[in-house]
Amino acid sequence: MILRSFQTNSFAGIQNRCYRFQDGLNVLYGENESGKSTVVEAIFSVLFRPAKLHKTKDKDFIANYFPQGALTAIDAALEVEFPDGAYTIRKAWGNGFGQSIQKPDGTMVQTETGVQKILRERFYFGAATYKYLIFSSQKDMFDALYHIIREDSIQGEVKSFLTQTVMEMDGISIEKLGSLIDTAISELSKNWDISSKRPNNNRGISNPYVVGVGTILRSYYDLEQLKLDLKMAKERELNFELAGTELNKLSDHLSKLSTDYQKYAGMEEDIRKRSIAEVNVAKNQEKAKRAEVVMVEWPVKKSNLNHLEEKIKSYVAEGLILEKEQENHKRFEKKKAIEELLKRIHSLDEKIQPLAKQLSDMRIIPQEEMGRLNQLEREQLFLEAKVSVTKLEAALAMKEERRAIIHQGLEAPHEMRSGEVFETGGYLKLEIDDLLTFEVKASGLDIGLIREKEQLNRRAQEEIKEKYQIESAAQGSERIRLRTQIVAEIKGLEGQRDTLLGNRKKEELMSEFEEYAEVLPGRDIRQIQDRIQKLSEDKNRAQIELEVNHRELKALEGEYISQEELMVTHRKLIEERVNLEHQLSQLKRLPDEYASADQFFQRITQLKTERDRLLTEEFNAKQRYLEAERQLPEESYEELLRRKEDLEQAYRRNLETLDALERIRDVFNQTQAQMMDNPTEGLSQRMAKYLEVLTRESIRMGDFRKGLIPRLSNRGAKSLNYFQLSQGSRDSVALALRLALIDELFPEGGGLLVLDDTLSDMDVLRKSGAIQLIRAFSNRHQVLFTTCDPQVAQQLGGHRIEMEGGMGYDRQ
Repeated sequence: MILRSFQTNSFAGIQNRCYRFQDGLNVLYGENESGKSTVVEAIFSVLFRPAKLHKTKDKDFIANYFPQGALTAIDAALEVEFPDGAYTIRKAWGNGFGQSIQKPDGTMVQTETGVQKILRERFYFGAATYKYLIFSSQKDMFDALYHIIREDSIQGEVKSFLTQTVMEMDGISIEKLGSLIDTAISELSKNWDISSKRPNNNRGISNPYVVGVGTILRSYYDLEQLKLDLKMAKERELNFELAGTELNKLSDHLSKLSTDYQKYAGMEEDIRKRSIAEVNVAKNQEKAKRAEVVMVEWPVKKSNLNHLEEKIKSYVAEGLILEKEQENHKRFEKKKAIEELLKRIHSLDEKIQPLAKQLSDMRIIPQEEMGRLNQLEREQLFLEAKVSVTKLEAALAMKEERRAIIHQGLEAPHEMRSGEVFETGGYLKLEIDDLLTFEVKASGLDIGLIREKEQLNRRAQEEIKEKYQIESAAQGSERIRLRTQIVAEIKGLEGQRDTLLGNRKKEELMSEFEEYAEVLPGRDIRQIQDRIQKLSEDKNRAQIELEVNHRELKALEGEYISQEELMVTHRKLIEERVNLEHQLSQLKRLPDEYASADQFFQRITQLKTERDRLLTEEFNAKQRYLEAERQLPEESYEELLRRKEDLEQAYRRNLETLDALERIRDVFNQTQAQMMDNPTEGLSQRMAKYLEVLTRESIRMGDFRKGLIPRLSNRGAKSLNYFQLSQGSRDSVALALRLALIDELFPEGGGLLVLDDTLSDMDVLRKSGAIQLIRAFSNRHQVLFTTCDPQVAQQLGGHRIEMEGGMGYDRQ
């Protein structure tokens, strides 16, 4: 840790002081009684002295540091920087005692348990160790060293730290540590399931253990019981609050309702009379208004009656004209239909005429002639096939050029040349001049007979083709098909024409068309029909209006007899209304918030009913409120909640203590053998080096014989007793031990050492060596050095704080 600042309003004889410290060496310089040692005591008290003082235990502190020894009030504040940030610790003792810690994130802890928890987490040793090892003054140096080497608590803590075992209890020796740890764990964990963190056999607050209750289980039971008390307190306080809210709400409602009722009750009779009078006024106004309207409408209705009769006559006349116009439109549409029909018939006739001419020009081929021609063509093919059913390939080779005539099948003879290749069927005849006649034919083939039949067949075909002017039977069949198609097309067109004509003839249709020759087109039929429809509607409305006017005039005559009598009735109504309005002026008016007297009377009735109901509910609510008040717990929910926070902290602290003790026990068991050895070997080496520098090797040391008592000797190896040394030598040994301990406890640096005028009894040489050691030491640790010697202050250097006239200020 590093001290950053110290501040006090009042502590012993110092008032309103604020000192700031730096890393390394800080020198507080001032005359005797200027407050140097008081500042050291105040810093120690902020860190380790409880805010709540015990009159017997703390009587020396009260006597030395309270004004005139009276228990009034003193305070101090300290800013300390730890690895996780800067903490500001404040304490006040005496009247209005208290403490607080402001954490690095700005949050404030003000409970005693919260403050102590943070301090315990950051200070490894007990208050005694810090007092004699770090904060001891020069005048107490002998006693400090005596305590360091004699007290088990300090030695135990130092040894424990040096062997990586952190001890949090003062006055415990290593020899007693094992049994104390086991005893502490047992006291903490009686009937507590450590692994599952709950009571053994899951016996909670509903079925608690009565005997054998450990510290953790007791804090658990206390916390669980408090949770039940909290739940009950919250429910009962909520019931009390709800009962009070309900009662207040009902009382407010009843008060307002009573005010409204008193306000309206005094005008109830006037409002009742007014409602009757207003009804009569309304009826009077309605009758008078009716009479005024009739006085205006009566002559108007008579005039309208004549006007409507004339209008109906004009509608009838226009209707006759429209009927004629509609009939003309029908005749014109008939004319258009006949004209369109004649056009379509004429179009069909124009299509039929060329087809009929084509049909008349086409020569008819009888079916029997077509059958004969087809038969002849089949026979022709048969004869040709009979001759040419087999194909032979031959070549003509002649040594001398001769004229060769060849007859092949049924073909005509033709000339061949030597070397030509030819094919032939079932008959071949070759004639070479007068030298050779060669004939080959299929077995059984009578080529002559076949040629005769073939020629007769061919002549018969030619006769038919020439007669009917066709080239083949296929062409004849095509002509028959085309003729059939034309005949069918003509019949179809004639059928369409007959359908259009119906039972009439074309001449009759043309004669009918002539009858409509003079008919001319008029307006569009839709315009005519729309006008007829509109005219019919207007006529119907006029007739209805005429009938209504007749009935209304008849009714007026039945109601008022005549227009003169109507005027008399109107004057009487005016006089009656004046009298009624005078009566209304004498009565209280209906409040503006009501639209009618019925609403007002309904409200009066409602207020009466509601008031009786609220009186009953208010009485019941008062009873519930008193009952809820009787059931309120002795401690409020907020008080219980604050106590719950303390119990939760105690419960967590007990669990953390148990966990820490178990870890300590594990480490203790693992390192017990090592702790039996000498854990101070490194410490003795460091101290020996420091002592050699301080005493110029006039005093030498060996190992520690027991605890922290070193073996000392002179240059002649003669053993020395520390308590028989001179004051300067004892100061040197004590300083060497304290420097070595701080180095050993804080091997990475960052420790703190307060040296209160430690060089006053040393000779010049030892003082020079001590100053060199302290300056080098302050490179690794923070040092607060107090002195009244200006030469020592000058030689030390560092950050200098001069204390003069009851005030202190920094000087580099």
